[in-house]
Amino acid sequence: MFFKTRIFLFSALAVMLLMSCEDETITLAPSALGLDFYPVEMGDYWIYQVDSTVIISGGAQILESSSFIREEITGSFINEEGDTSFVLTISKAPSLDDPFSVTDVWRIEKSNRSVLRFEENLGFIKLVFPIEENEESENLLFNESVLVNVGQEMIQQYKSWRYKVLQRGGIMTVQGNEFTNILIVQQANNQEGDSPNDIENRTVREVYASGVGMIQREMDIFNDNQCGTDCRGQDWLSRSQQGFRLLQTLVEHN
Repeated sequence: MFFKTRIFLFSALAVMLLMSCEDETITLAPSALGLDFYPVEMGDYWIYQVDSTVIISGGAQILESSSFIREEITGSFINEEGDTSFVLTISKAPSLDDPFSVTDVWRIEKSNRSVLRFEENLGFIKLVFPIEENEESENLLFNESVLVNVGQEMIQQYKSWRYKVLQRGGIMTVQGNEFTNILIVQQANNQEGDSPNDIENRTVREVYASGVGMIQREMDIFNDNQCGTDCRGQDWLSRSQQGFRLLQTLVEHN
């Protein structure tokens, strides 16, 4: 009788442990994963102000511009992996008072694992779930040596890109609007540490807000083939021969 009782107690304990393990695998809510930092639903839209400064002609000329970009989810379909792909329509206007003209049609794939964004033939890993501070991963789905036309000059814009979560939580004000739960993601930074790159600057940072999506993006993409270590600490905008600085900020969303 004692032997049978021990078998029963052991079996009951095993069932309880199994149930506990099963519970641990299914208790992560969407908010815990961080899915709410990149909401995508049919009809969602975001309007950004984009300010850029481009260096051309070996640093002899600097071009400044400002415009507005509208991103809108205009369709969806089930992809080969069984996840939902969303159609992202991009339009542009010189000011908020002018009509927006469609410039591109891209796509976004969102799952419980990641958010992938495909801009023409270039694929980017925008977020990796679950989101954890200091988490690092690859973020390009293409060869980083691809050339991009910047001010009629070709540049390897995506060299040394790597995803890292810098901060989850906190408050930030963008275009006069306060966002109370933010996520800061570094898409590239070859300037950190004791040995920064003195010839090429690839620094990209994106800020997301819970329930909203991306609220700000900063990019420094510069080449300096002359100054090197002698100019360390100087602003790349004044020392470079090629590249650009971009600030993209959210002004409206639904």
